Amino acid sequence: MRKDGGMENYLREIDPELYARVEEEERLRQAESAKYLHDLRQTVRTSEGVRVLRTILDRLGMFDPAFTGNSKTFYNLGRREAAQEIFADVALADPRGAQQILLEGYRRAARQKILRNGGQHDRTRRWPDSTD
Repeated sequence: MRKDGGMENYLREIDPELYARVEEEERLRQAESAKYLHDLRQTVRTSEGVRVLRTILDRLGMFDPAFTGNSKTFYNLGRREAAQEIFADVALADPRGAQQILLEGYRRAARQKILRNGGQHDRTRRWPDSTD
């Protein structure tokens, strides 16, 4: 780095046109990102938007177990990672909407698990005791 302003000034000196284009691209990228988060915030603030986003996250397996004991686990983890990327955007745009989606998603997952267990809650699962 240079002592007179660092790498930024150096790049500006050696190719001012390239530097201007890079600055403009960054400004446009930031503006596009702000618009996206605004649009996502507006979407999450409607019941229809929450329902659509929750359905997308459900289909990607965000609230489902990923581990299968075979190679399908990798597929499930990839889908879940895509869901988590979408959810991270929702959380940036509207934290309260993100909480609502999480709560509804996990409630649905719990109801489905109870239905798979014949309407019974799985009481065989224990939390470890501090004495174990």
